[in-house]
Amino acid sequence: FDYDNVDATVRHCTVTANRGVSADKAYQGAGILIELNGAGPFLIENNTTERNTGGNVMIAQSRGVFVRGNTLRRGHLIFRDFFRGDAYTIRDIAIEGNVFEDAAVTTWEGEWSERSGREKNIRIDGNRYERGPYLFDWGRKQYHTLKEVRVQLGFEAGAGPATRSR
Repeated sequence: FDYDNVDATVRHCTVTANRGVSADKAYQGAGILIELNGAGPFLIENNTTERNTGGNVMIAQSRGVFVRGNTLRRGHLIFRDFFRGDAYTIRDIAIEGNVFEDAAVTTWEGEWSERSGREKNIRIDGNRYERGPYLFDWGRKQYHTLKEVRVQLGFEAGAGPATRSR
């Protein structure tokens, strides 16, 4: 979904092994992509995504995206927020109740700090993380434990299925 889409739902899909045209264009191989959408709402629900080089789910310069109940395997949920105009910035995002199997939450392009989640109204809670070398790669820093994610980023603060197993 690229440019000014509204009120879209992606549900019960399987998206596997998309690739960019070359190694330096891996970003082109996104699984589910929401890009340049200033209004939303978008619901990404109960999908399975796996091994997509441009992210299993990529949220790029968009608002009003809700990602819940998905399984992401061997890949990333990516936030990309480089400046494309005031209306196209990441805001009002919820990532809840997903399973990350050998997968992580990652930021690409744009400014990302430990405060970015609060500043951009991003809520990440109730997810389960299985395997993988790290849980988050946020602002070029990797977070390996839920305690680090909770204390430093303010995500996964609620009780429930947010667990880490190796």
